[in-house]
Amino acid sequence: MQVQEIADADDLYRRIHPLQVRDGRPTSAAFTDPELSVDLAKLTTPQQSLSDYASHGLASIIAGHARSLGQEVFHNPVESNPAHALVKGKKTPSIAKSLARSAKWEVLPPIS
Repeated sequence: MQVQEIADADDLYRRIHPLQVRDGRPTSAAFTDPELSVDLAKLTTPQQSLSDYASHGLASIIAGHARSLGQEVFHNPVESNPAHALVKGKKTPSIAKSLARSAKWEVLPPIS
């Protein structure tokens, strides 16, 4: 698996658990992990990113926005997911909130 450069304009997919949704929006709780697992959108599809996660939704953030918040964004392919990438760095409450506010739904989580 060849490591790809991630441009500032690239979209990153983040799976969103239904408990991480409030008022129809992803909450900051979905963006607190210091090594936030995402998928590089240009290497996958929303359906592939959600395979085995039928109860989740999928939101996208822009790599350049994460970088503007002091986060390192890089492709980190793994055997089971060649599109895997990381948004690495401390996620203060204000950083997590900014990432959540910038997120756009690609696939809404199912209503339970």
